[in-house]
Amino acid sequence: LINIITKATDMVYDYACTGVFEKHKLMFSFQMTCMIMEGEGELDRTALNFFLKGDTSLEQPEQAKPFDWLSDGGWKDLLKLQTLNESFD
Repeated sequence: LINIITKATDMVYDYACTGVFEKHKLMFSFQMTCMIMEGEGELDRTALNFFLKGDTSLEQPEQAKPFDWLSDGGWKDLLKLQTLNESFD
């Protein structure tokens, strides 16, 4: 059964890529990967939303940014990233 699913996935990907412009193939691959991971229960929606959108909150960060070269949005994203996963603490 696993071999059938793998082969069907490969065939769908190959068939879809024949009708997709070259510049859109990477986006299609990413979308297909997310759908497969979601189906298997391996997709962390919170992390995916952060990856796609960044920190969308309206609050200003409590900590001042440590470097002038760091943008305000980048600093806000770094602070939010700290709260999403313990490996970023």
